[in-house]
Amino acid sequence: MPMVDMKMEDGDDYVSGPSANPYGYGLCISLTEDQVEALGLKDNPPKPGSTVTIRAIAQVTSVTQDADVDQDGDGIDTTMRMQITAMEVTTGQTSPTSSSASLLYPSD
Repeated sequence: MPMVDMKMEDGDDYVSGPSANPYGYGLCISLTEDQVEALGLKDNPPKPGSTVTIRAIAQVTSVTQDADVDQDGDGIDTTMRMQITAMEVTTGQTSPTSSSASLLYPSD
């Protein structure tokens, strides 16, 4: 499956207020000092605002399907939780095709 932009629409229930995160709380990853060190980023961490590439393996821990709670007309709302069990973080770009824009918007 191709890379998908996870930004939520302004009308979404999870996006509100002037400083709201347009990607939602569930897509933010926090790492402890030990995890930063395990990823090899302790001595030269990326600067805030920079872009990194993340490759991860996760185990699905729950899937919930409910009636059309958000009333968008699609019949069933599906949510899921995943626990990341392994991860790699790469800083910088390895090739011109690895830019965020080209991953999100492939030229076909």
